[in-house]
Amino acid sequence: MPALEWNESFSVNNPEIDAQHCRWIDIYNEMDERLTEGDSDSIRTLARDSLEAMREYALFHFMSEEAYMAQIGYPDIAAHARIHRNFETRIDDYIVSIHEGRLLLNTTLINIVKNWLVEHIMGEDKKYARFSGR
Repeated sequence: MPALEWNESFSVNNPEIDAQHCRWIDIYNEMDERLTEGDSDSIRTLARDSLEAMREYALFHFMSEEAYMAQIGYPDIAAHARIHRNFETRIDDYIVSIHEGRLLLNTTLINIVKNWLVEHIMGEDKKYARFSGR
């Protein structure tokens, strides 16, 4: 699966948030590489570790992003924060599934995370970018 590459279309016109999104894409790409190149014996550990790294970074990023939205007075911050909490819950559920031996197919997991990340930045995050650019 080709790596996800940062480009200007992902920009939300905030250098700090853009740098965080870029780092998050790097974490996704690391997860993609680890899960597609790992052998079947190590895939559960790789998936768990990758998801835990994704969740840890998500918590940091979401806190920063929500602080920025509060700073600019973004009116839909509550709805945006709910989307963040839902993603955190999904990642937690995937981690539990792995711990319980109900491993998701690694390509399915990679696609779910990639789609969420791209759709969230290009959809939800672009909303506050447009708001801040008024």
